Amino acid sequence: MQIFGSFRRWPLVPSDELYRLEAALTQCMELAGSDAAHELLTLVSEELRQRGADEHSETRRLNGQAPAPRNPASDN
Repeated sequence: MQIFGSFRRWPLVPSDELYRLEAALTQCMELAGSDAAHELLTLVSEELRQRGADEHSETRRLNGQAPAPRNPASDN
């Protein structure tokens, strides 16, 4: 894939490219149900989810807001 040849590491792949890849993999899954596409889609979706969480946390920090309190009961 051109994306991995260009960037080689997940953190270097721009989010807009990951969204494009996610859309293509979703379409592939709908058409063919490929196991390889499903595995890659899982990786891409997790990376995008993690970036979203990181961006949300960074935005709150820059706006002077304290991080959300952790709920110890949900850590189990």
